[in-house]
Amino acid sequence: MANENLNRIGVVSSVDTDTGMVRVVFPDMDDMVSPELPLLTTGTGWGLSNAMPEPGDNVACIFIGNGRPDGVCLGALYDGSYDMPADQSQRGIYFEDGSYVYFDKNTGSIEINAVGAVNVQAKDVSIKAESVQITAQTVEINASSVNINAPAVRFGGNVTVVGSVKELNEPIEGE
Repeated sequence: MANENLNRIGVVSSVDTDTGMVRVVFPDMDDMVSPELPLLTTGTGWGLSNAMPEPGDNVACIFIGNGRPDGVCLGALYDGSYDMPADQSQRGIYFEDGSYVYFDKNTGSIEINAVGAVNVQAKDVSIKAESVQITAQTVEINASSVNINAPAVRFGGNVTVVGSVKELNEPIEGE
């Protein structure tokens, strides 16, 4: 590539997710196809990012020059073909199925909307809040024991107990 072609805008023709490389077609250069180019990413190592452009996405590339084809794909470009998903107070990731995760700097809240399931796996989970509300058709808890430490517990509706109910001051087995 000549020196005047060091900065190029093209269209992704292929993506190799195993290597993090892309090939790019440059329509204004007689549909020349680049060699595999590494993608500039937001993280590697302990904070690896897997946000690769897709074939057909417009991307910006920069090349080393001096007649060498070596370069880097800097990433996808907003081309105006879709509406931006949030206002400037929100930063997040928005998916084509309507799922999203974003932080709203005006409210200090993190919003999560999943069209499918949300699965959390961890050794321990701790939730600290002024209040917690759960709205669901059913709630199922599978545990070897459940402890509720509260000055008052209120159940609305029917309560079914399978097993025994211990007296208030009776010690719990194992304590």
